[in-house]
Amino acid sequence: MNFKIHLTFLILFSSFLFAKIKGTVKNQSTNEPVKGVNITAGEMGTATNEFGEFNINVSIGTKLEFSHIGYDLVSQLAQNIMLVEMSPIVIKSKEIIVRAGLSDESLQKITSSVTVFTGNDIRLSSTDHFQTLINQIPNLNWAGGTSRPRYFQIRGIGERSHYFGEGPPNF
Repeated sequence: MNFKIHLTFLILFSSFLFAKIKGTVKNQSTNEPVKGVNITAGEMGTATNEFGEFNINVSIGTKLEFSHIGYDLVSQLAQNIMLVEMSPIVIKSKEIIVRAGLSDESLQKITSSVTVFTGNDIRLSSTDHFQTLINQIPNLNWAGGTSRPRYFQIRGIGERSHYFGEGPPNF
């Protein structure tokens, strides 16, 4: 009987150790919600939904880090209800240099067709996904998904072509 009382007390007490933290992440300059913000607290993590809202089960006072491409990193201590404002940063980028092999080539010296996305093109894009930018490349067909492998087809069937991409696959 004593064991059951201790077990009940332990279960009730442990539920108070972790609170459900709720909040919203907004753009500091436009006051609009920011979707897809990564929120981490050590090994725990979540992301905001399309309305900039999030839920995470951590104890109050835990350090939460909010990160998103194009925004400054924000760190705050967890509270029951949170409002986080993220400051957008200006992405200063030159043209993407095409690399084939081990050398860099400027676009003026390349004899084949090349599609270039500048930092401004990426900034003006209305999406957060690389997939939408790929759809703007002429003569590039691609397919695949979660249940089947992805493939790229450049310039039609039967053409031999290579494509190179640096960085993590973010499709």
